[in-house]
Amino acid sequence: MDGIDFDVGNFDYNAQAMIDFDMDSALAEFGVNDTMLNETAALMDDALGASIDGQNDPLNFGLFSSIGNALGSLWGSGNTAIGAIIGLAGFAYSHVFGDGEATIRFGNGGIMFENNPFMQPGSALTLGQAQIYFGSSTDPVNPNNPNGPTLADHELQHTIQSSLLGPFFLPAYGLGALITFLGGYNPLGPSNPLEEGPYDDPPSPFG
Repeated sequence: MDGIDFDVGNFDYNAQAMIDFDMDSALAEFGVNDTMLNETAALMDDALGASIDGQNDPLNFGLFSSIGNALGSLWGSGNTAIGAIIGLAGFAYSHVFGDGEATIRFGNGGIMFENNPFMQPGSALTLGQAQIYFGSSTDPVNPNNPNGPTLADHELQHTIQSSLLGPFFLPAYGLGALITFLGGYNPLGPSNPLEEGPYDDPPSPFG
């Protein structure tokens, strides 16, 4: 077979040559090198507020980590939208009718709404990449263990769960909570399958 040639811009494709496809050579045709790829990966991570340190990122593979985070963000975007609405509503309420101490910042794999009046004391809620805290994200999960995991450590695991489960996160959490409640346990406690890992020390997405 002689192959089929056609041009796209300045790049010449040959159908037969695709059998021996070389990614590095193909990228080089467009002036893309390893340095550019690494810089792009770093920029994507910064934009997503994600971490590639092997601890907070379940997809720790350089560029593929950023691609995984981007896909996870898109997959869980519906949850994030709901969480952001709740967080922003609490932020607005705090500054219009309350003490004005509510804050918004990026980090921990998402958007962090702290000192949010819509939360109960000592509690936090995560939907997608929106993490909503009654107080500070650095507060301990267990007040009796001030050196243990923080609320941010715990809520990060729910962000990871959402990036993996996407639109199935809320139904899965609700089902787990119902089964836990019917079993006579706290539906928001570690008996809930989606709370077991986050309540571990150190926390993990799944127990």
